Amino acid sequence: MREMGEKRIVIFSDSASLIDPECSSAFRELGHEIKIIRLVRNPQNPDIFLSFNLIDRITEIVSFQPDMIFTINGIGLDNDGIIVRICNLLKISLVCWYVDKPFYLDQWTDDIVQPFTFFFLFDASYVEGVKQKGTDLAFPLPLATNPRSFQNVELNQDEISRFSADVVFVGRSEIKKAKSYRQKVEKCLALLGIEQKIDLDKLVDLYLADPTLQPVDIFSTQILHLLCGKKATDPSLIALFDNWMEHEATVKHRKTYIEALEGIDFKVCGEDAWLDIVSKENFIPEVSYFRDLKKIYHTAKININISRPQVKTALNQRLFDAPVSGGFLLTDYRKDLDRYFEVGKEIDCFNSPSELREKIEYYLLRPELRGRMKEAARRRVMEEHTYKNRMQELINIVDRNKKKIDWMKWKKESSRDKQYALVHNFMAAAFGKLGLWDHALAHFQETLAIDENNYDAIHNCANILKNQIKADLNPEPRTPNPEPWDRVLMNIAYFSTKTNTNLVINQVIRLVKEIHDSGINIILYSFEDDGEDYSVVHKFLYDNGISFHSITNQDQALRLREVHDLIKRDNINGSSLFHVGSLNSSLPPMR
Repeated sequence: MREMGEKRIVIFSDSASLIDPECSSAFRELGHEIKIIRLVRNPQNPDIFLSFNLIDRITEIVSFQPDMIFTINGIGLDNDGIIVRICNLLKISLVCWYVDKPFYLDQWTDDIVQPFTFFFLFDASYVEGVKQKGTDLAFPLPLATNPRSFQNVELNQDEISRFSADVVFVGRSEIKKAKSYRQKVEKCLALLGIEQKIDLDKLVDLYLADPTLQPVDIFSTQILHLLCGKKATDPSLIALFDNWMEHEATVKHRKTYIEALEGIDFKVCGEDAWLDIVSKENFIPEVSYFRDLKKIYHTAKININISRPQVKTALNQRLFDAPVSGGFLLTDYRKDLDRYFEVGKEIDCFNSPSELREKIEYYLLRPELRGRMKEAARRRVMEEHTYKNRMQELINIVDRNKKKIDWMKWKKESSRDKQYALVHNFMAAAFGKLGLWDHALAHFQETLAIDENNYDAIHNCANILKNQIKADLNPEPRTPNPEPWDRVLMNIAYFSTKTNTNLVINQVIRLVKEIHDSGINIILYSFEDDGEDYSVVHKFLYDNGISFHSITNQDQALRLREVHDLIKRDNINGSSLFHVGSLNSSLPPMR
């Protein structure tokens, strides 16, 4: 039995994420029950996840019966919006915490904007953009740290030698990614015939000169008018431009600050591409985030933070990880700094390369001041900026706002959305795998109520019923008081011949054969008033020794009565019943 306030939370966990395990740990520490569904990246191409079975993922969700599904950057959600809509059907809060710019991530789709989807943004500047997609459930939620991952720093003599410096910056140069994206952009512009009209370096300078701008703003003012309708609104083109701009601007921005450190004892820790900018003596190869990063922060006299340009108002993880590691920090100024720290007493900041150099020279001469400030910053982070703090804040916001959702209004609108036919079909399959047959059939009926010609759903239901029949005929010993097999199983599969007769006929034959081949008796009722097309089905049934009846009543009520009379007359037992033809309402399950 769950305690008051305890929640069940499904977490879609990225195998490469540094934040997912910290959030999982925080939820557990807060007393919640979690289920982790892991997503593994392709070792040959880390930007791509290995394929997954959506039915298996949905089955895990419905069997766990969560109150909330939590994902970082939308990882784990399918591109068709099936899981998002399932959350709506089951009134599960879907919580997406974007710790990067949301709109041009591969996982972003406008389908994600649904009544039970909550958006949390690491940078408050992106909140309004998400709200413009059609939701009020968008909130700022800054990054944080896990103190247990960064405390208790122990170094050997070799590590002290490798990591020690007056000034250290830990972060990626993004040189390789910037070059790769630039090549793609240049190729795209050449195909559009406008490569000679655009100075890409100038566009980067425009972006860096105004922190309020987004790459899409540069695209709209500097490129859009040149396209003359050629792919002008293609989202993939805009996303490519955005990704290139962010990476290229990061390279230029960080390079400018690092070059300002000439003559100072400094080191840069990151990927090998940094060697295009700094010498080997000033370079520390990438280290383990959880094992070694705290050692660098702790050893450096001054840690500096150079944010990516996409970070408009927010603070990145260095602002929280470094103080907990016992490190002193200088950071480039962002608006949220004043909100989360006391500038000049806990952390200090700079606004230009020259100011950075001045601050470094000032604090290198004042070790006692650095000691007091880093201890004050450590206390602040421990009290206010842990993942436990953030996850509690997230849950409080979800609980307050979930009560305001007009679920009945959404329910009415969703009944007209054919995408929900597919959703109910997946739900039927998931409940079928769990042996919850009544739930499976209920969702199957919802599928056909929305989309009566959904052949995938019909085939899915046939498989569900086949498994149900086997389970009911051979109940597992642990099942208490299994219900005797004394009722008819009805596959309420409505085959309409109005659209594609051959497809329907072939579907009927395939499903009937599949059920029959599994050793299950079938009695099939067909309605002949749709023409002679079903003679093919009748021949198949006759050739395979399968019992069937033909019903010719034009009146639907009389049809239903005749079916029920035949069921009663034939004392059907242990059979699967199909009906085919233009029957405009589902036959009710018979007991």
